[in-house]
Amino acid sequence: MSLYLRAPEAARRLGVSKPTLYAYVSRGLIERRAGPDGRSSLYAAEDVERLRSRARRAPSRPLPTIDVQIASAVTRLDDETVRYRGHDVTELARTATFEQAAELLWTGSLPTAPVRWPTPAADDVTAARAAVALAPDAAPLARLLTVSAVVGARHPDDDAPTAARRLIGVVADLDRAHRGSIADRLARSWRPGAPAVLRAAVDRALVLLADHELATSTLAVRAAASVRAPAPACLAAGLATVAGRLHGSAAAGTHALLVEAATS
Repeated sequence: MSLYLRAPEAARRLGVSKPTLYAYVSRGLIERRAGPDGRSSLYAAEDVERLRSRARRAPSRPLPTIDVQIASAVTRLDDETVRYRGHDVTELARTATFEQAAELLWTGSLPTAPVRWPTPAADDVTAARAAVALAPDAAPLARLLTVSAVVGARHPDDDAPTAARRLIGVVADLDRAHRGSIADRLARSWRPGAPAVLRAAVDRALVLLADHELATSTLAVRAAASVRAPAPACLAAGLATVAGRLHGSAAAGTHALLVEAATS
């Protein structure tokens, strides 16, 4: 009979934090099953010991790194805040919509009037829904990459802002929420009849997450753009990199931690 451990004991044996334990689970290194109460989680002791033994055997040597320095006018980080094109991001989150913040990042100018992007073509949304339906259990980033490939193949000549507006619009409409801003549509797709306070919270979160600084995914996009890849292909390069277990997919561990904290 297999032995399973609770999260504190599994993390203690590995000498890691709970978020790191959850990251191991998301990477398929440790099996997790529901606890007897249906809310907590248990972790396979055999997998924990295997990882522990591997860590003991591994030689201690520095990990390879990529040291890159790029001058950019897009975002500035200092000891106090983050600025998009010279605008304090916390102030932007209070006063600007996601669409306005995106246009600022792309063009360098902050629109003073409300911005409404074109409604995505019905054929694009239909094609994206059909592609997503082929793998209904895929991870969110995998679904996003699939949609990006479909939309990009249909519009290979889009410039970067047009490709981004089109992809974001299609993603926001996958659950048939056609009206309102991007934040409105996403909030309604997650919770039908979403109240204004939730829609505003989503909008602020999108503004705060709009720039990726010099992350690995940003480097991937820049590398693709440097060889004049089409804008949709550059987006796909970035999304494929975000899906990495040590990049965007690492959030799965944080999500698992929040779910366990909320239900235990």
